[in-house]
Amino acid sequence: MFKKTNNKWRKQKKLKPSNSLQLDHFGSSVKIHNKTIIVGAYGESSDSSGINNDMDNCQLASSGAVYVFNQKWYGWKQTDYIKSSNPSEFDMFGNNIDYEGGTLAVGTGEAYLFVKKGTKEKNKQWQLDAKFKQ
Repeated sequence: MFKKTNNKWRKQKKLKPSNSLQLDHFGSSVKIHNKTIIVGAYGESSDSSGINNDMDNCQLASSGAVYVFNQKWYGWKQTDYIKSSNPSEFDMFGNNIDYEGGTLAVGTGEAYLFVKKGTKEKNKQWQLDAKFKQ
Protein backbone atom coordinates (compact mmCIF):
# COMPACT_ATOMS: atom_id res chain seq x y z
CA MET A 1 0.00 0.00 0.00
CA PHE A 2 1.48 3.33 -1.04
CA LYS A 3 0.35 6.85 -0.20
CA LYS A 4 1.25 9.98 -2.14
CA THR A 5 2.40 12.87 0.03
CA ASN A 6 4.05 16.02 -1.33
CA ASN A 7 4.30 14.47 -4.81
CA LYS A 8 6.22 11.43 -3.46
CA TRP A 9 4.93 7.90 -3.12
CA ARG A 10 5.73 6.29 0.22
CA LYS A 11 5.15 2.71 1.33
CA GLN A 12 2.45 2.74 3.98
CA LYS A 13 1.74 -0.96 4.60
CA LYS A 14 1.98 -4.34 2.93
CA LEU A 15 -1.45 -5.98 2.81
CA LYS A 16 -1.41 -9.73 3.40
CA PRO A 17 -4.31 -12.12 3.84
CA SER A 18 -4.52 -14.08 7.06
CA ASN A 19 -4.03 -17.38 5.19
CA SER A 20 -1.40 -16.42 2.62
CA LEU A 21 0.37 -19.04 0.53
CA GLN A 22 2.75 -18.43 -2.37
CA LEU A 23 0.54 -19.83 -5.14
CA ASP A 24 -2.64 -18.01 -4.05
CA HIS A 25 -1.94 -15.19 -6.53
CA PHE A 26 -3.06 -12.66 -3.93
CA GLY A 27 -3.40 -9.30 -5.69
CA SER A 28 -4.32 -10.74 -9.09
CA SER A 29 -7.24 -8.29 -9.07
CA VAL A 30 -7.65 -5.20 -6.89
CA LYS A 31 -10.38 -2.58 -6.49
CA ILE A 32 -10.26 0.43 -4.18
CA HIS A 33 -13.19 2.59 -3.11
CA ASN A 34 -12.88 5.13 -0.30
CA LYS A 35 -11.50 3.24 2.73
CA THR A 36 -12.07 -0.26 1.35
CA ILE A 37 -9.72 -2.42 -0.72
CA ILE A 38 -10.98 -5.62 -2.33
CA VAL A 39 -8.27 -8.11 -3.35
CA GLY A 40 -8.70 -11.26 -5.42
CA ALA A 41 -6.60 -14.40 -4.97
CA TYR A 42 -7.66 -16.79 -7.72
CA GLY A 43 -5.19 -19.50 -6.63
CA GLU A 44 -6.42 -19.72 -3.03
CA SER A 45 -7.34 -23.34 -2.23
CA SER A 46 -9.67 -23.56 0.78
CA ASP A 47 -12.75 -25.73 0.25
CA SER A 48 -14.94 -23.48 2.41
CA SER A 49 -17.85 -21.62 0.87
CA GLY A 50 -19.64 -18.37 1.58
CA ILE A 51 -18.45 -15.54 3.77
CA ASN A 52 -15.94 -15.60 6.65
CA ASN A 53 -15.77 -19.39 6.94
CA ASP A 54 -12.77 -21.75 7.42
CA MET A 55 -9.83 -20.63 5.31
CA ASP A 56 -7.12 -23.01 6.47
CA ASN A 57 -7.67 -26.40 4.83
CA CYS A 58 -6.30 -26.14 1.24
CA GLN A 59 -8.49 -28.94 -0.18
CA LEU A 60 -9.61 -27.36 -3.52
CA ALA A 61 -6.77 -26.24 -5.77
CA SER A 62 -7.29 -22.75 -7.21
CA SER A 63 -10.91 -22.46 -6.09
CA GLY A 64 -10.08 -18.81 -5.34
CA ALA A 65 -11.11 -16.20 -2.79
CA VAL A 66 -11.70 -12.49 -2.30
CA TYR A 67 -10.39 -10.53 0.70
CA VAL A 68 -11.81 -7.26 2.02
CA PHE A 69 -9.58 -4.78 3.85
CA ASN A 70 -10.91 -1.67 5.55
CA GLN A 71 -8.99 1.31 6.85
CA LYS A 72 -9.53 1.82 10.57
CA TRP A 73 -8.11 4.54 12.80
CA TYR A 74 -5.16 2.20 13.59
CA GLY A 75 -4.48 1.12 9.99
CA TRP A 76 -5.65 -1.41 7.42
CA LYS A 77 -7.37 -4.59 8.62
CA GLN A 78 -8.70 -7.67 6.83
CA THR A 79 -12.39 -7.66 7.67
CA ASP A 80 -13.88 -10.28 5.34
CA TYR A 81 -13.03 -13.46 3.44
CA ILE A 82 -15.41 -14.31 0.59
CA LYS A 83 -15.68 -17.58 -1.35
CA SER A 84 -18.01 -18.96 -3.99
CA SER A 85 -21.23 -20.51 -2.65
CA ASN A 86 -20.22 -23.78 -4.36
CA PRO A 87 -16.43 -23.81 -4.88
CA SER A 88 -14.76 -26.27 -7.23
CA GLU A 89 -11.18 -26.91 -8.22
CA PHE A 90 -9.82 -24.35 -10.69
CA ASP A 91 -12.85 -22.01 -10.45
CA MET A 92 -10.37 -19.16 -9.91
CA PHE A 93 -12.95 -17.15 -7.93
CA GLY A 94 -11.53 -13.66 -7.46
CA ASN A 95 -9.78 -13.50 -10.82
CA ASN A 96 -12.24 -10.82 -11.99
CA ILE A 97 -13.75 -8.36 -9.52
CA ASP A 98 -15.51 -5.03 -9.55
CA TYR A 99 -16.50 -2.97 -6.53
CA GLU A 100 -18.42 0.24 -6.01
CA GLY A 101 -19.81 1.36 -2.67
CA GLY A 102 -21.54 -1.59 -1.04
CA THR A 103 -21.72 -3.80 -4.15
CA LEU A 104 -19.12 -6.40 -5.16
CA ALA A 105 -19.20 -8.41 -8.39
CA VAL A 106 -17.00 -11.49 -8.76
CA GLY A 107 -16.69 -13.38 -12.04
CA THR A 108 -15.60 -16.95 -12.62
CA GLY A 109 -17.56 -19.13 -15.07
CA GLU A 110 -20.47 -17.62 -13.17
CA ALA A 111 -21.06 -14.11 -11.86
CA TYR A 112 -21.66 -13.49 -8.17
CA LEU A 113 -23.14 -10.27 -6.80
CA PHE A 114 -22.55 -9.49 -3.12
CA VAL A 115 -24.04 -6.53 -1.27
CA LYS A 116 -23.27 -5.12 2.14
CA LYS A 117 -26.47 -5.04 4.20
CA GLY A 118 -27.29 -3.76 7.66
CA THR A 119 -28.75 -0.81 9.49
CA LYS A 120 -25.55 0.85 10.76
CA GLU A 121 -22.28 1.10 8.84
CA LYS A 122 -20.25 -0.74 11.49
CA ASN A 123 -22.80 -3.60 11.58
CA LYS A 124 -23.14 -4.14 7.84
CA GLN A 125 -22.33 -7.64 6.59
CA TRP A 126 -21.64 -9.02 3.11
CA GLN A 127 -24.41 -11.20 1.67
CA LEU A 128 -24.72 -13.05 -1.61
CA ASP A 129 -27.46 -11.17 -3.47
CA ALA A 130 -27.48 -12.93 -6.86
CA LYS A 131 -25.67 -15.57 -8.88
CA PHE A 132 -25.76 -15.60 -12.66
CA LYS A 133 -24.94 -18.55 -14.92
CA GLN A 134 -24.48 -18.72 -18.67
